[in-house]
Amino acid sequence: MMIPLWIFLVLWAGLVTLLSIAALVAVSMMLRFGLAGSRTVVIALVFVALPTALVLATVQYAFGVDWSQSISFLTVPSAPLY
Repeated sequence: MMIPLWIFLVLWAGLVTLLSIAALVAVSMMLRFGLAGSRTVVIALVFVALPTALVLATVQYAFGVDWSQSISFLTVPSAPLY
């Protein structure tokens, strides 16, 4: 069974998208209903900066991968592993 690598990229992008949306909703609730102060703003900025860094690192890594390759599951290797 061969699975193309681009499927993993699509699944990862979907997961990061869902997490980013959840982070934006959490930040908006924090800023709207949370305690007013500079610490709240700093925590919100850090909370948004981390997923942004994750997305940028993923994009940078994705440009270096050959996505036309496939991964083989449930097959016996032709050469011994020892």
